[in-house]
Amino acid sequence: MLVLLLMAAALFMPHPATLSSLPKATVSSITVVAKLDSFPLAANAWRDELDLDGEVPASGYAAYYLERYRLDDNKRRRIIAREQVPRVDIHYTYDGFHDIPSGQFDGYWVGRLQVPQRAVYSLFMSGVSSSTGHVRLIIDGRQIVAGVSEDLPDNLLLEAGEHIVEVEYSNLWHTTDFSFNIRPSVPVMPSPDVLAPSLQALQLPADTVVFLVFASHNDANYTVPLYINETRPYILLLQGGGLSWEIHGTPLAIVSNSIHSDFYASGSPPVFFWQKYLEMPIEPFYASNCRCQGSDLDCPDNFDKITAIVTQVQQWTGYPLAGAGFTADNRVPHIHTDKASLQQQREAFARFQAEESRKCAAIYQEQRKGMQRRFDDVMPREAH
Repeated sequence: MLVLLLMAAALFMPHPATLSSLPKATVSSITVVAKLDSFPLAANAWRDELDLDGEVPASGYAAYYLERYRLDDNKRRRIIAREQVPRVDIHYTYDGFHDIPSGQFDGYWVGRLQVPQRAVYSLFMSGVSSSTGHVRLIIDGRQIVAGVSEDLPDNLLLEAGEHIVEVEYSNLWHTTDFSFNIRPSVPVMPSPDVLAPSLQALQLPADTVVFLVFASHNDANYTVPLYINETRPYILLLQGGGLSWEIHGTPLAIVSNSIHSDFYASGSPPVFFWQKYLEMPIEPFYASNCRCQGSDLDCPDNFDKITAIVTQVQQWTGYPLAGAGFTADNRVPHIHTDKASLQQQREAFARFQAEESRKCAAIYQEQRKGMQRRFDDVMPREAH
C-alpha cells in the first residue's frame, strides 16, 4: 500500500502558478467506476446553440459568461463576456459580475485535457443542487452528467490522447458559487502514521521544515493566494477543503487534508492527501482575554495547545513545525513555532503578565482604600 501511495503522490504534480493549464495525467491504483464510452452522446450542446468559433485553448479553459432569458423567448441566452481562465471557478452575488443577474447566469467553459497514458481521473464539482442550479459535463461529446453535483461519477477512466472538456452551468440562485475540477486520482492515506515514511522517501534536505496553513471558513470554494516568506526548504501542510491554492513559493511537498482542493505551485512538488483535521490557535495569547480577579491577573494562554501541535506535526511528518499561517492574511508564517521563537514568546508573555499583575494589585489596593474611605464616611462619629 505504501509503495502505491508513493508512486501516485510522486506522479501527481500541481501546475506552476504562472501556467494556466489543466492538470497533467498520472496512473493510479484507484478502482475504475466509469468508462468514457459508457456515457451517451450529448445532444443540443451549447456550443452549437451559441455558434461559437470552435477555438479551444491549448491550456486552461475558454470561458463564456451568458445572461439567460425566459425559456419561452426565441433566444434563450446571449454572451455578455468571454475570457481564458486556468480553471472552472465562479463566485459572486446578485449582479456583481458583468452586471449579469445571478439568477440568470449561465456559464460555458471548454478546454483540452492531455492524457499521455491511460489513466484514472477524479471529478470534483461544488455548488450545484436542485435549488441552486443545473450543470452538464461533456467530455469528447459524451454527456457525463446532466443535473446536480451528486450525479457526478467519482472516477473516470480516460485513454491516452487529447480530450475536450465542456462544462455548461445554469445558476438559479441569488448567489453564484460553482467550481469544477478534473485531475488524476490519488489514493488518500488511511492514517497519519503513513505520512512520515512517505515524506522520508522523497529524501528531502536535512534542514527541511513544515509550515501549517489553515483556511478561513469563508474561503470555501474560492481561489486562495498564499505567499511563503522562507528561504529554508519546506513542506506545506494545508488544512481546508474545496479550495484552489495558488502557492507563491517553492514547497518541496504539499500535504492536504482535502481531496477536493487543487494546487498551483512552482517546482512541481508532489502532493499527498491524508484524512486528518488539525486545530490551532491564531495567537499564543490574547491580551483582550486578560482580566483582573481581585489582586491577581487571570490571563489564559495557548502555549500548551501550540506545543502539542508542534509535537504532533513532528511525529506525523518527521520534520519540525517552523510556523503556522491563516488565509485571512494570505502570508506564511503568521506565527513562528520553532523552539527559540516559542521561548521568546513565552518570555514576552511572562513580562506582560508581571506588568499587568502589578497593575491589578495596584488597582485592587486603590479600590480597597476607596472602600475604606466610603465606609469611614458613613460611620457615625463619636461625640466629644
